[in-house]
Amino acid sequence: MALSRSGFVFFLLMLIPLPATAIVNIEAVRKADMKPGVTGELGMALNAISSSTDEVRTNVNGRLDWIHSGIHNFAVFQGAYNEVNDVKRRRGMAHLRHVQSLGDPLASSPYNAAFNWEVFAQSARDDYSTLRWRSLTGAGLRYNHFFNHDIEPSIGVGAFSEWREEEGDAGTIRTNVGRGNIYLGLDAEVSDRLDIGATAYFQPKLNDLDDFSAIGEFFVERALTDHVSLRFIANAMHDSNPPAGVNSTRQEYGVRLVYEFGD
Repeated sequence: MALSRSGFVFFLLMLIPLPATAIVNIEAVRKADMKPGVTGELGMALNAISSSTDEVRTNVNGRLDWIHSGIHNFAVFQGAYNEVNDVKRRRGMAHLRHVQSLGDPLASSPYNAAFNWEVFAQSARDDYSTLRWRSLTGAGLRYNHFFNHDIEPSIGVGAFSEWREEEGDAGTIRTNVGRGNIYLGLDAEVSDRLDIGATAYFQPKLNDLDDFSAIGEFFVERALTDHVSLRFIANAMHDSNPPAGVNSTRQEYGVRLVYEFGD
């Protein structure tokens, strides 16, 4: 599937107003082994969630990538629907990221270089949750170290500015804080059609390290065909300062069917 540069930029701009969730596990959707060109994926997922209320959620998600000359631009979007106590609940999210090789101008992909720098923006919305809206912009450094062709760990450090809008007994509360962003990812190729991986995120408030969000996720992905794969995930998310009436820890389990397209 061919897509012009102007068409790709237009697609990214169209995604900016879309809404989304708290921590988004970008390492779970980032593809470090892609060839230069334009690629993407579309998927559907069914997730079971255990938190303040037990839920079954339907998700539609997608990703669009453009890799060229040591640069990776990509957009991730998600939409979710479920019902809680007979109340319809809709969520959405969009995440945009620019990744570029650092100190290796000859790298065809930024992940062929040892170091990258990256900038990102994200917007999120939840019609039902106390945390109605969350947006952020940030930057960071990424270290790619390869044990061998089959095992690919990565470490990222950075910071972002976060804007929140919460609905409570006192009405609408808007806040803006700075947070750190630290992540560790590991992807292992077990066979030509089987991958396993894990990710950990830690996002502390810069002026109060006791106020943080964290997530740990494990996945197994099985390729069914050259373009279709099935992914099983299990994760736990913790918020040290959750909105009123929301548990500090949430567990989620799900299965996701993905169709990949591109050059």
